Amino acid sequence: MGVALGSAGPDGPALGALLPVTRAGIITGFAVMVGVSLLPPLLGPDEGDAPVWAAARRLGLLGAGLAVGSSIGHLLARVDQIAPGAGLRPVLVLRYVATFTVGKALVAAAMAGLAYLILAGRRGFLPRRDAAAGIMIAFVGVLPVSLSGHASHVEADFGGPMVLAMAGHVLGAMCWVGVLTVLAAVLRGYPSALARTLPRYSRFAGGCAALVALTGSLSAAVILTAEAGAETSWTEVLTDPYGLLVLAKLAGLLIVVALGARIRFTFLPGLREGRVGTTVRWILVEVAAMGAVFGIAALLAGASPTL
Repeated sequence: MGVALGSAGPDGPALGALLPVTRAGIITGFAVMVGVSLLPPLLGPDEGDAPVWAAARRLGLLGAGLAVGSSIGHLLARVDQIAPGAGLRPVLVLRYVATFTVGKALVAAAMAGLAYLILAGRRGFLPRRDAAAGIMIAFVGVLPVSLSGHASHVEADFGGPMVLAMAGHVLGAMCWVGVLTVLAAVLRGYPSALARTLPRYSRFAGGCAALVALTGSLSAAVILTAEAGAETSWTEVLTDPYGLLVLAKLAGLLIVVALGARIRFTFLPGLREGRVGTTVRWILVEVAAMGAVFGIAALLAGASPTL
């Protein structure tokens, strides 16, 4: 689907480079929505947290706007990719959506982001009360786009297990980075709320990291072995551009895990004592590292093994 479209015509000179950027924007936007929706059980009830909920609501709206804009931008970039120089005429966009599954997935993602904007924009919206709806909207929006990426371009039919592995990989990553982004963007200004949330998030992130590592390794192994011939060595597999991206993503995840472990075991005790600044700086470093991993994942979604 997604990668096969790239072979339908030369890359569009203007918008082709936006494909990985807009894909990363889609995942990041929905991840922020998930993070805002997961904040209530991690933060817990406290009557003094009204400013936190207001800030979380604004962040959720920003994430939804990013998801909508990136979905539309990605759709236009794909249309430009298969019809370079033809202009982004509405009829071409409609034909693309009607013809290709990934086009329908991008429309669904944009509609899901718009639904969250309506939900969070109405008077009386509270992240802790509407958390389930926010999570459902985000997952419905992101899964079709994710499953139309690097898990879908392999010719072999892997059936349900491969789809479940990719779904678990995406959802685990979204929960992991989504809450981390909320910690960095919202709770850094509220030390008491951060001190309550970070210990719970640390345990939650460990489970997410294990899920992401397991499902990602399984998916990469299946894709690479399916594309490799019987006489292909592991050296050839791992030095293939796709294999190098997989290794880069794995290295990035290990760095993120190491940063999280450092925060948990080195800075968490100081956070309980009121020393917030150093902890927040390391959380921002971890967010930046996770952003780099998301960028690599976006490149992987548009790549195929060349074995």
